Order: sequence, then structure tokens, then C-alpha cells
Amino acid sequence: MWRLARAGGRQRCDGRGAANAQTKYDAGAGDTEIKIGTIMPFTRPAAAYPTLGHTIAAYFKKVNAQGGIKGRKLALIAYDAAYNPARTLQQARRLVEDDQVLMLFASL
Repeated sequence: MWRLARAGGRQRCDGRGAANAQTKYDAGAGDTEIKIGTIMPFTRPAAAYPTLGHTIAAYFKKVNAQGGIKGRKLALIAYDAAYNPARTLQQARRLVEDDQVLMLFASL
């Protein structure tokens, strides 16, 4: 990566941009971890869906065992919405505002 820098009133180009750049991530992402949230109906009438949540958790565990994504581990935060729309909204807000996840993934 190249960057343009001023040196003594003149501009120069050098290849040190990537090494000198400060990294700024969105909430939920950092140098060592990426927080991902999901909302599943672990209880109530759609209680068959937890299999999907457990499958996602197992896949994330596999990715982490292989070194994560560019060295960053995936942290899955899952909440039960009991297949209730009002509770789903409440849990989504909790994930975004309190837990500050980077994204919601495969939520039902």
C-alpha cells in the first residue's frame, strides 16, 4: 500500500503506509476477535431450530481451530427469542447495543 506524505514542503510517496496506518474497526471487531450475534428460538414452538444454532457454533469452533479469520477468532453470542417477535427485537437490541456485535448472522 502506498501513501502520500509531506516532507519539507514537498510531497513524496513511500511504501510504508500499511505498516504505519492505524487500524480502526467497527464495534464488534478488533485485532484478536470478531463478535457475531445470532437469535434462535431455543425454546417454545420452534424448538427444533436449536440444531441450526448448534451447527453454526460448531462451524465457528472449527474456523477458530484453524486460526480464525486472518488470525482473529470468531466469538458467537446467541440469545433465545422463544419464537416471539417482540422478544426477537429485544434480543437484537441487546446484541447490537450492549454486546456490540459486528453483525447478526442467521437469526430466525
